Amino acid sequence: MSYSYTARPPKVRAMANWATFSVLLAVVVIMLGAWTRLVDAGLGCPDWPGCYGFIKVPQSDSHIAIANARFPDTPVDVAKGWPEMIHRYAAGTLGLVVFGLAASAIRQRRSGVPFKLPLFIAAFILLQGAFGMWTVTLKLWPQVVALHLLGGFTTLSLLTLLVLRLRKFSAGQAVTPTAARVTPNKPEHLLPAWQVFAPGSSAACY
Repeated sequence: MSYSYTARPPKVRAMANWATFSVLLAVVVIMLGAWTRLVDAGLGCPDWPGCYGFIKVPQSDSHIAIANARFPDTPVDVAKGWPEMIHRYAAGTLGLVVFGLAASAIRQRRSGVPFKLPLFIAAFILLQGAFGMWTVTLKLWPQVVALHLLGGFTTLSLLTLLVLRLRKFSAGQAVTPTAARVTPNKPEHLLPAWQVFAPGSSAACY
């Protein structure tokens, strides 16, 4: 492994800080998703991305009447609606941060900043958002719920990798493409992913 050291612009350090914030926010999103599941609020809002057609949980008598008319089979339950919407607000904020990182990476790509990984994460966030929508529209179909959970941990892992690369780059250290890489070519390399997916798929069935 060989290294080179050069001065990096302040914007790269700012990007690394935002990436660190996105990791922390991803942890919060995962925890909020768990909270939503624990309080049985996965269908607290029967539509997506809003809640009964509103941008927040309907609370006034008039809004609740409208919501119940729109979805007569799922009457409004404010106590379950808010956990779901708070989770969506946090996930939406994470998406905006990730898209900002991708845009910043594109603007600074001539400086050598990693930009393929931010773009991949941005695309993956769109897929994760789709799974969030399918979780609701398919009425908590267990396979979709499990994949949505796995997608959350994958997002967290990718963002952590981005932080490590950006901090190394902002410090003026560039690793050559010949640097050692770990490839999941052994069963034990896949064990961490299985340890997340197996309990998640089981929990999704209850």
